[in-house]
Amino acid sequence: MRQITATTAELQKFSFRISLFFLFIYLTPFFYFWGESFILECKVFLSLKRIEIFWHSSVNYIIFFLFVIVGIAIHELIHGVCFSLFCSKGLKSISFGVIKFPLVFYTHCKEPINRIGFWIGTLAPAFLLGLVPAAIGLYKGSFALVAYGFVFSALAAADLLIVYKAKGLTKWSRIIDNSEGIGIFIIDETGR
Repeated sequence: MRQITATTAELQKFSFRISLFFLFIYLTPFFYFWGESFILECKVFLSLKRIEIFWHSSVNYIIFFLFVIVGIAIHELIHGVCFSLFCSKGLKSISFGVIKFPLVFYTHCKEPINRIGFWIGTLAPAFLLGLVPAAIGLYKGSFALVAYGFVFSALAAADLLIVYKAKGLTKWSRIIDNSEGIGIFIIDETGR
């Protein structure tokens, strides 16, 4: 059995780097294709009266914040549903929880799964809530969707780090979630 974990320091360092990466990957094409219209929208916005700017900004920030909160819950739900597809007991093998301080939502898979299930279950939220909205935002010219995609790509840092650290999984590998922290246990890597 092999254990793969991530320390808080590793996660912070990785989160910073992956956030810079996604910032570059998403904003560079956005400003290349939509920069002029975005700057024009900013000029129109700044030409409003102060009270209009305050009201418009406040409403948008509140809506964005609510979408992020709901998105965090959906992120964990996606983990759970995807992991359950590879569990013999389905959703009965999945538990959800919240660590009150620091406020962290988590999904725990109680039974071993294969490497495909691990990859799908771990990466699906980053793809569905991060990459897909960002790609749609780039296509449509929506800065809000690109920003949303960036936030959820960056929030998937722990998932991305564990997948990166678990490189070299074999077709016989069985992965079980570490219920004590950020990490996994890899069992039966040889197929014997």
